[in-house]
Amino acid sequence: KDEDKYVRQEVAINQNTSSDTLDKLADDNYWRVRQKVAMNPNTSSNTLDKLAVDRYDDIRLEVAINPNTSSNMLDKLAEDKFWGVRQAVARNSNTSSDTLDRLAADKSWYVRDEVAGNPNTSSNTLDKLSKDFE
Repeated sequence: KDEDKYVRQEVAINQNTSSDTLDKLADDNYWRVRQKVAMNPNTSSNTLDKLAVDRYDDIRLEVAINPNTSSNMLDKLAEDKFWGVRQAVARNSNTSSDTLDRLAADKSWYVRDEVAGNPNTSSNTLDKLSKDFE
């Protein structure tokens, strides 16, 4: 493990980094290293599950964006206190139609907008969203 946090960040974001190494870096003390792990397309869903409960909004946001995040974890992240995380969940192609249906009632129009654009959104949910302005 390199002592320099900037070197560890570059390792964490590099697309050649193995999922085993990324799993170890997910426990790094420096939050930006953990954020880069959450952004990496090689990060396993188990490692993303661990990062999904991080105290930093920016890390949970990147987990919600990552295409390897499981639909079960996206369902949990749909309850996140930060609207940006919920918006990323609504945009993720792994998000289930049930989760999208719940997010269609979100107080943030940013979240509802992403629900409307997600291909997994059911026609019933889209019908509800079409009446959003009423």
